[in-house]
Amino acid sequence: EQAISKRLHLLRRHPMVQDTRGMGAMWAVELHRAELRDKLIRIGEEMAVTDGCGIKLLGAGKKSVRFMPPLTISLKDLKIALNLFLNALNKLHAENS
Repeated sequence: EQAISKRLHLLRRHPMVQDTRGMGAMWAVELHRAELRDKLIRIGEEMAVTDGCGIKLLGAGKKSVRFMPPLTISLKDLKIALNLFLNALNKLHAENS
């Protein structure tokens, strides 16, 4: 729980992120606009095709994505998933700068 909490709170500094919230293993990352959220979901899926490793994101509310890893996830896999998420955010930022 602390690993995900610490890393997701650090995402608040990212220019695409408006807020993060949650507790335990259930978190949401809110972007500034709904269309950015939709683009982020698309980018995560495209990464799986182009890079061979992507992330499946689900929308939550109007501007947020859910982050709910399985309770049995290893710390190593959690770090990989969070890095993929950050890569997707960085690609979104590059597309919208």
